[in-house]
Amino acid sequence: MFALITTMGLILGSWFVLFLMLSGIGMPFQRLLGKQAQTGTLWLDSFWLGFGVMLFVLQLWHFVFPVNDLAFILLLLIGLISIGLYRHTLLGIVRRFKQYKLFWGALGFVIVWFVTRAVEMPTAYDTGFRDIQAVMWIDTYPIVPGLNNLFSSLAFNHSSYLYNALLDVSIWSGRAYHIAPGLLFFVFSIQSVWSGFQLLRNRHQVEQVCWSEILAFLLLPYLFFNTLRFGGLTHFLTDTVVDIVGFLCAMYLLDFLQFYRLPDHDDRYLIWRLAFLIAVGFTLKQSFIVFGLAMGVLVLVVWIVRGGLQGGLSRLLQIGLPVLFFGLAMMIPWMARGVITSGYVAYPQSIGRFEVDWAESPELLEERQLMLATNTRLRFGEPDEVLSSWGWLRPWLNTLLNDYANFMIPAGLTILSILVYAVGAWQNRHQKTRYGIGFWVLIPMILMIVVWFVTAPNIKYIRYVMWITSGTAVVLAILAWSRLSSQWRIYAVFAVWGICMLYFVYLIGATSAWGIAPTSDNGLQVRPQPPIKVVVTESGLELNTPDSHINQCWDIPLPCTPVASLRIYERVPGELRHGFGLIPKSKP
Repeated sequence: MFALITTMGLILGSWFVLFLMLSGIGMPFQRLLGKQAQTGTLWLDSFWLGFGVMLFVLQLWHFVFPVNDLAFILLLLIGLISIGLYRHTLLGIVRRFKQYKLFWGALGFVIVWFVTRAVEMPTAYDTGFRDIQAVMWIDTYPIVPGLNNLFSSLAFNHSSYLYNALLDVSIWSGRAYHIAPGLLFFVFSIQSVWSGFQLLRNRHQVEQVCWSEILAFLLLPYLFFNTLRFGGLTHFLTDTVVDIVGFLCAMYLLDFLQFYRLPDHDDRYLIWRLAFLIAVGFTLKQSFIVFGLAMGVLVLVVWIVRGGLQGGLSRLLQIGLPVLFFGLAMMIPWMARGVITSGYVAYPQSIGRFEVDWAESPELLEERQLMLATNTRLRFGEPDEVLSSWGWLRPWLNTLLNDYANFMIPAGLTILSILVYAVGAWQNRHQKTRYGIGFWVLIPMILMIVVWFVTAPNIKYIRYVMWITSGTAVVLAILAWSRLSSQWRIYAVFAVWGICMLYFVYLIGATSAWGIAPTSDNGLQVRPQPPIKVVVTESGLELNTPDSHINQCWDIPLPCTPVASLRIYERVPGELRHGFGLIPKSKP
């Protein structure tokens, strides 16, 4: 028990140090955008900006060096030096927050729950199938050409793997999954709990409530739902990082819609921080691109409608050039990384192919695309059968209807909130409200859902969109019912939140997740390494493969692949650093 408590303390202490490091990295950048961390909310902003800056730096760093202890030490020093420079302002924030005992009590409960979930044994399939191996390559070598030939999933260009590799340091070497996702949950939960506290304080004056606070508070149940799957908070799942960044972008969009007014309030920080986070999201997962672009277009349209072009070309350039810079700064290195690992700028998409010796053949890439489209509709289905008919629709729909946490609850809440909004908007149809928003705010989410259904309809790709849609619909309903007293509208938000949390309590009982399983390594649950089978390719290269039906590498030594091809060869014999090629199939 002592070892368990000590390890939980180490996890919490690591989160705190990493919070200081990333917020310290973000504070100078935040100042360039026109703000300084003078409030708790802006301090949290600096963390998320620092997270994005860190990914930008690591993308460049990894072209030359592995993302190892040296990278961590340098970023830690930069972050802590920055925190030292801002220490007086930050201490003032801490002193002001000391008086909020209810906030600290609620936050303490949330954090304790997250810490107990961070000591679990990793069980997420994708973490063992590809994620850990991807992080091991990043931690061991500079970017490796042709990883797609070793194992195609290693070439999926998720920048969150750089973040995971950065935390693979010191006592967390080989087990950074115990702190990587938990840190993001830890920081976002501070934002959610503070938002709920602010709603309670301002319940008598709803006009003082930030719309983003309603959304952030309603997203807290989603964080709890996700601690009951995939081994709690011990995994490297890329979807989790996309979820958090998507939530932040939606919150920043609501802040822009609520507070950006021309000409009296030209707060460009509201646009720039959103644009930067959208650019970060592009590098995390390709499925985010549609959502991010749609959100950016919506911001542009609103900016024009509110008189953005009245300032002439100079105002357009002053705002637009930094936005363009953020996009190019994040996307150019990201695309270059894709070319190096696969030969394509956006693997597994066929666009942007480069004629390099490790590039995957168009025929093989088409097979991968068909398999991806098939598995997102019907797992382990046959492409010819699944993609040529609508037979997959019924089992796919049954899966959705049985997924309460990711689909049924947010979908039901969205429908109910839109109905409530419609009634309220009809009652107030003759009143002109300057600061209202309409159904059009849901366009980015609706567009994302449509594209998702047509391309890769697996719920994991849009679960964050479902929850953003439901939370934003609640905001619409609250604003539309202006005839109802402020107090009761805020209580309605808490009622919605409470119903979601009741389902979470039910899940705890249903999954028996209230206890902590016995530990095996200083308070942590360690997954045993799977048995290894060595496969020798035609070129003499020895590949490690999992010798079990599970077909997951987990932390098997490099190079490991669950699908070993005898045609794989080292581009430079004896040098894994120089990557892999694939001997073309001989023609019959």
